[in-house]
Amino acid sequence: KIHQRKSTKKVQRQGSKKVHPKNANEVQKKKKKTKEKEQNKKEEERKQKKIKNKVRKKKKNKARKRKKIKRKEKNTRKKRETRKKIENEKKKRQKERCKKEEKEEYRKEEKK
Repeated sequence: KIHQRKSTKKVQRQGSKKVHPKNANEVQKKKKKTKEKEQNKKEEERKQKKIKNKVRKKKKNKARKRKKIKRKEKNTRKKRETRKKIENEKKKRQKERCKKEEKEEYRKEEKK
């Protein structure tokens, strides 16, 4: 009969310490828990990042809208001012024309 050597149970390492096979299960449970905690933390961070990005986007959009409104107001103001200028020029020309016509009429009357 050939005697086979009993296979020794593998000793797990936790860091640099050797762990007895009886405690190996607990060590694995702890590792699992820590892994889950880290995953939850990462997930939470991702969520927070998403929220931050959403807030940032909203702020940017609001700023863009504000700028757009300002630009529109500026343009309307400019248009209004140019319209006023044109109207004033027209009025001035009309007045000058009237004056010229009156002068001509006066001259004609004087000639007669």
